[in-house]
Amino acid sequence: MEHSRGGGGKFFWEDKDKIHVIDDNGDDQTSKVLSLTEKAASAKFYVPGKFDADNYKVYYTGANGTSYNRVTIAANQSQSTPNSTTHFGVAGDCGTGTATREDDRFKFRIDHKAAYLCLLPYITNAELGKNVYLKKIEISSNKTLAGTYDFDYNGLKSGSVTNSSMTVTLKTGSGNGLRLNYTTPDILNSYYVVIAPGTYILSIKFWIYDPVTKVEGAVTKKLPRINFKVNTVTDIKADLTVHDYPANKYYTWDPATDENCWKGYESKQPKVNETWANSGYPATPSDSRWGNPTLGSASSVPIAASRFLKNCPNVNENYWYMVAGDPYWDDSLWSTMGHLYNGGIWLKKLTTIAADRHTTVVALKAKGPNDIDYTKELGHIQEQRAYSNKGKPADITKYFYLPALCGYEPGTTNGTAKLYGTGTIGAYWTSTSTPNGKPDAYRMSFDKNSVHVNSAGRNYGFHSWVTDDGSYKLTK
Repeated sequence: MEHSRGGGGKFFWEDKDKIHVIDDNGDDQTSKVLSLTEKAASAKFYVPGKFDADNYKVYYTGANGTSYNRVTIAANQSQSTPNSTTHFGVAGDCGTGTATREDDRFKFRIDHKAAYLCLLPYITNAELGKNVYLKKIEISSNKTLAGTYDFDYNGLKSGSVTNSSMTVTLKTGSGNGLRLNYTTPDILNSYYVVIAPGTYILSIKFWIYDPVTKVEGAVTKKLPRINFKVNTVTDIKADLTVHDYPANKYYTWDPATDENCWKGYESKQPKVNETWANSGYPATPSDSRWGNPTLGSASSVPIAASRFLKNCPNVNENYWYMVAGDPYWDDSLWSTMGHLYNGGIWLKKLTTIAADRHTTVVALKAKGPNDIDYTKELGHIQEQRAYSNKGKPADITKYFYLPALCGYEPGTTNGTAKLYGTGTIGAYWTSTSTPNGKPDAYRMSFDKNSVHVNSAGRNYGFHSWVTDDGSYKLTK
């Protein structure tokens, strides 16, 4: 079938197509299969049997059809290249027509009896789109979409189906799938599915894959109730863009101004885990990207951030998130720096934790659990709590989400650093340094099994964040 957006379908015969005709003896006669090197708008079929009347009903039941009265709409379909419908014959395309005698031959046209979906996926994030692939599309319905149907001249008989399925899966390409390098809906990046006509509520999962990060997941689109009519093509646009986190929000601990780790050296910034930059990372106190150098004495309490990170949550808040945050690990997709990731954590907002404890956010910031102000503790805190909740909490209005964005680890040679942990570890600076005169600071960190209060050297690069209402926001 040839199709343009918003239009119908123009059909063609292809190699190995065949038709069925009931002859004068009532026998189902199958034509000789076509032998074509390319698609054809018209073709000649040679049919055995006795045909003395002037009109006969013609049945096309697909490339795999073995009789005139049964059609299989395939639950598993496959499209090898974008903007191709060569799989229609085996996917369940079908139709009928009336052959009328003209001298020594009969002529007929086929009226198609299936319905067709034209799926138009795209990703507005061009940097991500060039790196990800579409592996398959799963279409689920509230009613039967596919199976083996009784078939007559009027079409598919929805009341008589065997091997019925409420899901149709279209496999796209092979291996990694087909590249999704389109930022708008485009017929050149179209995917087609054959279904039985009917009124359905569809949920469509587009499975995308990043071969660099090895992350695969589904972006789901839910449609309202639609009547997918016989012999119609329904265009379905699908924006597969996932939430993208910027590359320029990594900071050493408490720089003087909004100077992210790679400002001025963006071309050198590693964008994939375990890749190194040989230069460009802040290395000396004279660099405006360098963290707060203020240290206390060996017996001093922690130093509070006083510059760019002063509004980040302090270590008391970090402790509350760990102890009372009721964490949930969520494998939802997101992206950063042109690649696909999944994984992050839902934590109770500080406002929710305060309400649970009949206190105020101000009080929680002032003192952590056990009525201890950890911003003044001389002991270095290294603690973690395990959890097992998965997915999303029932009432997400009481929670906020942190993606598993880790950070940059400086190398032993000045100016070198690597990206690590993205997608598996989350790490966010607090506004509290560690005590005892060490050049470290506390960070909020987590993985899929535990939440931590721990620390890292101030020259590490982690995200800056604020929680004005107890919800995560990147520092602007």
